[in-house]
Amino acid sequence: MCMILLGGWDGAPGGRFLWGYCFVKEVNPASDYRDQGSQTQWACAPGKRYYGRGPIQLSYNYNYGQAGVALGLGLELLKNPDLVETDPVISFKTALWFWMTTQWPKLSCHDVIIGNWTPTLADQAAGRVPGYDVITNIINGGLECGRGPDSRVEDRIQGSIRGTIVMKYLMLAPVTTLTATTRRHSEPDSLLDSM
Repeated sequence: MCMILLGGWDGAPGGRFLWGYCFVKEVNPASDYRDQGSQTQWACAPGKRYYGRGPIQLSYNYNYGQAGVALGLGLELLKNPDLVETDPVISFKTALWFWMTTQWPKLSCHDVIIGNWTPTLADQAAGRVPGYDVITNIINGGLECGRGPDSRVEDRIQGSIRGTIVMKYLMLAPVTTLTATTRRHSEPDSLLDSM
């Protein structure tokens, strides 16, 4: 999720948060994301970089390796990580794999969001309760969590708020109000324009 809600930029048409899913690869990756500790099982291919790609910005060689095996691709994603960027089916399959899969010691995002996880007293004392913060920690905790004020975190929160509002509108509004040809004149051109 490194860039999942941070696709926008200052001055973007409609505002920075309208562009939340516009990047299929990490912008200015900080490293090659080659974890040396996992080289025995998930060896990096020569010259390959495992930066964030796809809707959830899959990163690190061990995630590319595990996702490839789970999706029936063997070690193909380790050999060719660009497939997560260039093949839309593989791209979304890796995002769904990451969302649904527990990777000890991390929970799955899915289990957190549907209430399958109950925080321990230690979790509660540390402020870890079911919701957005724990999911951010699962996806990008090493980069964003426990580091004090961070503009990336604030951007993600603002993008999430906007996305939540849009999704609620889409789920609650009658379909006829979502098309330009049937919209009553008193309705805004789009929900996004009214925000």
